[in-house]
Amino acid sequence: MESFEKKFTVNVEAEAERELEVLLSDPDNSFLESTPANATHITNADSAVDALKFARERIKERQERSFKIQAPEGIEASVSYTGVRRTLQRISESAQSIGEGGDARVVVSTIETVEGISEICYKFSKEAETPRGRNVMSRELEVHSKIYEVLSAQHDLKIGAPSPYYYCEMGGNKLIGMERLHARSIDDLLRGFGSLPEWFGEVEIDELCNQLIKAIDLLHEHNLYHRDLHKGNVMVTQASSREELGKLGYIIDFGLSGIGHEGMDPYKKETNGQVFTYADDYGRIEFFRKELKELKERTL
Repeated sequence: MESFEKKFTVNVEAEAERELEVLLSDPDNSFLESTPANATHITNADSAVDALKFARERIKERQERSFKIQAPEGIEASVSYTGVRRTLQRISESAQSIGEGGDARVVVSTIETVEGISEICYKFSKEAETPRGRNVMSRELEVHSKIYEVLSAQHDLKIGAPSPYYYCEMGGNKLIGMERLHARSIDDLLRGFGSLPEWFGEVEIDELCNQLIKAIDLLHEHNLYHRDLHKGNVMVTQASSREELGKLGYIIDFGLSGIGHEGMDPYKKETNGQVFTYADDYGRIEFFRKELKELKERTL
């Protein structure tokens, strides 16, 4: 019996040491070692189990202090600290990447999928590889919400945007929760990840591109500018038939988007002493039209 208890204690200690090592290696938890009081407590703990318990408590306290939640105007966020903490844990255990750029990554949680489909995706901020004057995520949610509102109000418009749900900040995590679209980016389609629906022919391609122009016109009327409308940020429906169609396509990623005002150049932004210049919103639409038609021809 004594031998079993000794072996059990050794195993528990070894597991605690491994978990503690993982926590300390996470850059978001660097405060555990950079703060002298924390580092001393962990180093001088009676056991790895005690050290791990202390580290977890400090992480939880920090998360609670840093927790912020912001919902689009007119929408009350029903997300709590406990709910977000649980969500982050699920994501860490079951994240599936569905997109990544220089300053953000988008994932779904496989635990939340039903028949292989998730209704929500999470966009996490990450340190930008190349400065582009990106919006902070709370500002991105604000612009995203305005763009969604304008496009949704035009009921005959065949271009939409994903529903924005909330912006959340906790510890080192900054994320936006939003609708997962049943659609594929033009970039994915051109690279062979997915395909155009069988019913989506030249007529629909022209309609998609013409509707994009109409959507941009509408946004500009409301002083809203996307400023990053490349083929990775325009999505095409994956509806199985025209009868099931909601929207032909969607505009996504509002990290560089802005709200214009009189006297400003909507395609320039000055921040922290740097001036960033962005592409015209209409600039790539004819390339989309040409490339999608060529793609359709190759698949016939």
